[in-house]
Amino acid sequence: MHSLLEACEYIFNDQGEPQSSYWLASQVMEMRLWRATEADVQATLIKDIDQHGRSSRFMRIGKDEFALRAWVAEQELKEFSDQPSPAQLEAAFPSVAKWVQSYGHIEIGDRDGIGFIVRAIDCGGLIFEDDKPRTLAEAMVALEDRLTQWLEDEETA
Repeated sequence: MHSLLEACEYIFNDQGEPQSSYWLASQVMEMRLWRATEADVQATLIKDIDQHGRSSRFMRIGKDEFALRAWVAEQELKEFSDQPSPAQLEAAFPSVAKWVQSYGHIEIGDRDGIGFIVRAIDCGGLIFEDDKPRTLAEAMVALEDRLTQWLEDEETA
């Protein structure tokens, strides 16, 4: 492990649910991943979330619980019925909805030899591409984050 954030991500991936900074600190120490107190874990996660906003891998849930952003998005996708309503999708991914309604199209899927990939494309060509997501939820989070940034940049331009 190169950082406390990597240690926290490792534990989150193992657990798959929100955890308190106290519990994370105890697991980090017990698994001998990093030496950290509850305050260290909380401060590190909050700093990352504040610094990176929606691009952070982590998000705060309640007063002292944290989770992986991709895990939360995956849970939101699972909560949809077999046929999610347009309103549900637009509420979960407002920037993606705005993009496909007004600016361009998206591509999400597995490409031979490349692996899983997500793209946003407009009439001028490729705006965003990411081959790091491993699941649909991670792809949707990456797409939402990047398109939110793109839309904000367009509004200030």
